[in-house]
Amino acid sequence: MATENPILSLPNELIVEIAVVSQTRDEGNIKSELVLSSICRHLRYAVIGAPELWTKVELDPSSENSINLSQIYLERSAAREIWITLRSRGVKLQTRGLHQLTPHLPRISRLNVVATVILKF
Repeated sequence: MATENPILSLPNELIVEIAVVSQTRDEGNIKSELVLSSICRHLRYAVIGAPELWTKVELDPSSENSINLSQIYLERSAAREIWITLRSRGVKLQTRGLHQLTPHLPRISRLNVVATVILKF
């Protein structure tokens, strides 16, 4: 007789709260909302349906994957305020992909620009 996974019996609201807490403990490039949404259908449904988990948008205009992922975050964050982090690998910020932020400008409550510059001597 197969036993059901206990997490499947948790209400979606509790799953979302667990995800919110785990976001505060995320380290490096690990994004708990992405991990949780890929475990099973039940978690995916709960996490994708929670706009508060998708409000921290990172965009590196030099990376096609980053552009695509940031679009997913912008959609899933619904009408919530968002925090944007623009990453640049060099002195000049590339503008590719920035157009997708235009319709969301009124929702931006925080904007960080992070530039990684390698100096050669």
